Amino acid sequence: MAFVTAKYAALTPRFDTVYAILTVNGHAAVSGIAVTDTRFVFTFNNDQTWALYFSSEVTLQLSGKSALISSGLFTGTARVAFVPDPAKQNEFDQTASCILEGGSVEALDTNTYAYVWNTSGDCSASGGLLHYAQIHHIDTLDRSTTVEVEGPATSDIAAKRIKATLVSDIASKWSIQIDGSYYFNGKAAQKYASLCLMAADTFVTGHDSTELLERCLTKLKKILAPFLTNSWTYSLKYDTVYCGILSSQGFVFRDVNADFGNTMYNDHHYHYGYWIVTAAIVNKLEPTWSGLAQLNRMTRFLVRDVANPSSNDPYFTKFRNFDWFRGHSYSHGVLSFADGKDQESSSEDMNFHYGIALFGQVIGDKTLETIGQLMVKLNARAIQTYFLLTDANRAQPSQFRANKVTGILFDNKVNYATWFSPEKYAIHGIQMIPISPITEYVRTRQFITEEWDQVLAKIPSVVNDDLRNPWLSLLYANYATPIMGAVYGSNETNDVRELQCN
Repeated sequence: MAFVTAKYAALTPRFDTVYAILTVNGHAAVSGIAVTDTRFVFTFNNDQTWALYFSSEVTLQLSGKSALISSGLFTGTARVAFVPDPAKQNEFDQTASCILEGGSVEALDTNTYAYVWNTSGDCSASGGLLHYAQIHHIDTLDRSTTVEVEGPATSDIAAKRIKATLVSDIASKWSIQIDGSYYFNGKAAQKYASLCLMAADTFVTGHDSTELLERCLTKLKKILAPFLTNSWTYSLKYDTVYCGILSSQGFVFRDVNADFGNTMYNDHHYHYGYWIVTAAIVNKLEPTWSGLAQLNRMTRFLVRDVANPSSNDPYFTKFRNFDWFRGHSYSHGVLSFADGKDQESSSEDMNFHYGIALFGQVIGDKTLETIGQLMVKLNARAIQTYFLLTDANRAQPSQFRANKVTGILFDNKVNYATWFSPEKYAIHGIQMIPISPITEYVRTRQFITEEWDQVLAKIPSVVNDDLRNPWLSLLYANYATPIMGAVYGSNETNDVRELQCN
């Protein structure tokens, strides 16, 4: 926002800065000087210009070099703004009396949303509301920046190789830990469900895939049994304080960091997104399953916990994790950090929104489907602006852009790191998982090529082809997008190198 606003009731306003004040309304700032006005423009010794506005006339006196104190009590409104370009000072003067009180978001359809701002004061046409936009907002307004989404390439060669691996994976031993993490168990569930989705694809399996699909679904439903009945060792609980669904593991062990802090509302969109995608796949593949009502009941609870769209729902807060203005979710829940809230895995953020869209579609909930699709589109633009850094990126400083990904994006800093590993394959890999049909919508071929050539191709695990590193298969699967696209596009199949994705 352009202004920070404070309302006073018989209090003494005081304005402090860590920098020395050089001028006040064009006059040299000398300690003890008093200025009476409703508008005060300051210049500091760091070359910044700030403006301070009051709803009625006040007298401010300079104390020392960096504090201005009112000579008496004040009742009314004070607003302060950083003025990036002093030549635009008039724009702040004209809009200072239009106060932003709050706002809401209206999802109009899968392509359109609107911010509805609540204002007070004089918001006449001559001034109106002054509010800042972020880069992804500006790019949305400028249609010349749009690009067509590249779809996945298909080939009989790929299909034949995939089928043999698919049959083997479905025949292997499946397991899920009854006392495990909702995060890791969720990842396992979506992985197994994705195998079933592939088993239903005749392009992969051929025309007769019924038997393979039935085997896969039988194993998947067995895996999902504890989720349907909430019979995990650390069952999900409803919290009446913050009105949400959380793991009881943190309570059992008295540990705020248990299961990545799920009990403290950390990472809910990561954890629950895997279960929501899984539920969508099951609804798609077996719409007459007797356990579907239980599955969907549990899944709706998770959707409402993270992204409840209704203001009239008394049991869950509205859009707990997703920031409609910034275009991405926040990972940390009720715990505070000096650098502000953060987001680490943009790809798992996307997986949650993708899951909402799919789940809404297969259960016939048009509202949920529309909101999910809109969140996918807005989130994709934010990810491509702030998390995945092409050479042409304008959001991050040039010296940071060479990293190609942000790592952890805090409110007050960007950190090329993860919460769990300093390795580059992890810093980049956490922005890839899970690879699914939505991956290519977010990660463009241009970005993938730049990231690989400038960073990933140079890390030791790739250079040494270290197949013991489980992250390597993820890096190769990501890199396969531009490689396979180029090969299929040119019909040059003789030189295709088979990637070892174990």
